[in-house]
Amino acid sequence: MVDGLAEWMTVHSCLLVDRFGPWSVVTTVPSTRRIGPAPAEALVDGVPSLADRHLRLLGRGRGRLDHLEAARDGFAPLAGVDRSGLDRLPVLVFDDSVTTGSRAQSAAAALRLVGARVVGIVVVGRALAPVATVDC
Repeated sequence: MVDGLAEWMTVHSCLLVDRFGPWSVVTTVPSTRRIGPAPAEALVDGVPSLADRHLRLLGRGRGRLDHLEAARDGFAPLAGVDRSGLDRLPVLVFDDSVTTGSRAQSAAAALRLVGARVVGIVVVGRALAPVATVDC
């Protein structure tokens, strides 16, 4: 999947810049179901054009994360993250799955609350090959 993302970014990054403007920082939406790095981090770190700008900025917050409703306090800045200058660095939020977009919106809201200038959200998914028909 990393190779596919790298190829997609090579072909389409100019369209993202046209849409969002240039970005200086790429951050990932934290996993809400597992402890440790989100799968999105491995994707970002595997693509040189993203990896060299990747900063891990967010962790779980106090709020309840839901698939249907964004929560400003669902994510929070990680302890020790230097927030100075975030208002001058355009941030691209990267997520590895989307249902309604509420978790990506929650991540963007948390970043904006600490002064970050979020310029866009990119979500990637995995296309599964169709399977043979199954008699149920």
